[in-house]
Amino acid sequence: MIWMVSSILCWSLLAVEPQPVSAPSPEPTVALALGDLLDLALAQDGRLRAAHAQLASYRARYDEARWAWFPAAKLQLLFGGPIGERRLACKSDPTCVELENASSWSFGDLGGEVSWAAGGKLEAAIPLYTFGKLSSVKKAAAAGVDAGQAGIVRVRQEVALEVRRAYYGWLLANAAEEVLEEGEGKIKEAEKKLLKMLEEFNEDVTERDLHKLRFYSAQVKTMLAQARQGKEISLAALRFLTGSEDLGQQIKLAVAELRAPKVELESREHYLKQARLQR
Repeated sequence: MIWMVSSILCWSLLAVEPQPVSAPSPEPTVALALGDLLDLALAQDGRLRAAHAQLASYRARYDEARWAWFPAAKLQLLFGGPIGERRLACKSDPTCVELENASSWSFGDLGGEVSWAAGGKLEAAIPLYTFGKLSSVKKAAAAGVDAGQAGIVRVRQEVALEVRRAYYGWLLANAAEEVLEEGEGKIKEAEKKLLKMLEEFNEDVTERDLHKLRFYSAQVKTMLAQARQGKEISLAALRFLTGSEDLGQQIKLAVAELRAPKVELESREHYLKQARLQR
């Protein structure tokens, strides 16, 4: 009976078709937009960290200037010993240089009297009136803090400008690459049609038309190579600025539509004034 039940179970298991194992779905590629690139660049840029360190130094100087009026005291202490006494072994002979108890220095072999030396000095300075030096130091330290904060803003603007320049350069090169690849394909199709017409001795085309077409094809290939080179240069700049080595490979860039900005230009004097204030 047990043998029959086990046989039925085995045959039922064999009759069931095995389900195919689905392959793991690939991880979705990440597309970084301009805002993501700016965040990455600002998070790892060494110039920004140096600017923050400079600001911390200016703030420390400002705190030091605030407490410059506090009395300053200096204490020096001196302590020495034990010192063993030494005498000449032959007092009557002025040329004698032999000393009594001239053995090595140790507590058990000092002999004679033992002396100790101690001393100290305390100095204190209280600024009663500094003729405006303290207020000037505080003003200079406060100006240093303002300069440090302005330095951080300047570095952030420089990083943002470099990231935007590289990103929009990549967008321009990418758009140019697409247009040129499409144009290259159309030129190849036109060349095939032209060759076919020449083989058929069509009077509407000549060998000169073929040379012109190939000349334009060479120009398009040159511009296409330049666009691809510009694209790689922009990617390399973005990798350096963001610290992401996989940018352009596992990590993709988000493609945005290039649009001309609508900006009303001010006068030259206005921009000069703004530049002097913001520098």
